[in-house]
Amino acid sequence: MKFKGTNWLYVGNAGFSPSSAYYISLAYSPSDGQPYIAYQDENNQGKATVMKFNGIRWVYAGTAGGSASGAGYFYLSFSPSDSLPYIAYRDYAYLGKATVMEFDGINWGNIGMAGFSAAAAYFVSLAINSTGLPFVAFSDDSH
Repeated sequence: MKFKGTNWLYVGNAGFSPSSAYYISLAYSPSDGQPYIAYQDENNQGKATVMKFNGIRWVYAGTAGGSASGAGYFYLSFSPSDSLPYIAYRDYAYLGKATVMEFDGINWGNIGMAGFSAAAAYFVSLAINSTGLPFVAFSDDSH
């Protein structure tokens, strides 16, 4: 929803995801100013799904359920250098360790190794610097 004047209004249709969505993260594309969301998609075995608002309705950015396995604790961010979205999340295929993926305009792919953290990652945060270098922070279950 967005706040306009004194009221909250829907952005597109309410309930646009095919089923329940968890661990939702919201970010705006620096190139077109449109909102994107990343979430755990119950309709796709808890995998990561990213959708963007195209000005009329919500559409998928890549494939629904684009991660290799179930995912949670999402953080969606954009690279200022190429305006493409990145997601960082807890990757259930790797005992909850952190994974970062980037979107190339068609497909999602890992940045480095999947499940790269020493232990399970909670409350994942992601930032991309001005040269496109991703940085990730999280609560590390081993400490």
